[in-house]
Amino acid sequence: MASAGGFGGLSLLLALSLCSALASTVHGEAPRRFWIEDDAFWKDGAPFQIVGGDVHYFRIVPEYWKDRLLRAKALGLNTIQTYVPWNLHEPEPQSWEFKGFADIESYLRLAQELEMLVMLRVGPYICGEWDLGGFPPWLLTIEPALKLRSSDATYLSLVER
Repeated sequence: MASAGGFGGLSLLLALSLCSALASTVHGEAPRRFWIEDDAFWKDGAPFQIVGGDVHYFRIVPEYWKDRLLRAKALGLNTIQTYVPWNLHEPEPQSWEFKGFADIESYLRLAQELEMLVMLRVGPYICGEWDLGGFPPWLLTIEPALKLRSSDATYLSLVER
């Protein structure tokens, strides 16, 4: 997955993968769909209520992913949310990490196998509780200094690649 074309490319790849998974058919089954109509969510032709919670793949060792997702499902959750931290997946410029606890593809496939929906919370900024909001620290070494979380052209070019 490192060839996804950067963080922006990863976001697009993940979104397309999820859309493809939802739209696929399995052995003659009707296509899977999710949409909003009349102020309600619909999934596969029936009204659907999202019951979700956060289960962040990068905060759990991969050996426990299935256990934690099954526990969430046992609590009645049908949807999980997770951030996608830029600083985890690009620790150095153009150096991509998708192994071990950063293996988001395996995590998403596992959620799909368990018939859970996933809401990806892709950055670049993900939250105040995460170091530098999920921005990779190397952004701070760029001269002249970037204006993070702004329309700064250099910053946006890094986000969009």
